[in-house]
Amino acid sequence: MNEDELTKVFDSIQEKIGKENSAAIADDLGTLITKNSETIQALKSKDTEIATLKSTNAKLVAANGNLLQQIPMSDEDPAGSRPEPEKEPAPFSMKACFDSRGNFIN
Repeated sequence: MNEDELTKVFDSIQEKIGKENSAAIADDLGTLITKNSETIQALKSKDTEIATLKSTNAKLVAANGNLLQQIPMSDEDPAGSRPEPEKEPAPFSMKACFDSRGNFIN
């Protein structure tokens, strides 16, 4: 509700209850008018802030999209990125440690 509409409502109240009774509640009506004005100003500032944030968000999304387009995409992995398959250990044999005469091989 803007100030003009609020003023019309208060004038209508004053006409209905009379000037004497409306003077008794004038301070409360003034408080309502003041608080309504503050609320309207707060809403305007919030709308401005929301518009600014939406604009900034759109710019950031566009910048991120441009950055993602600059990253090269390839199916091939670089040579060092693939882990080498593990080799199975050779079976251990005690016979391989000794020669034909039963002496230890150095």
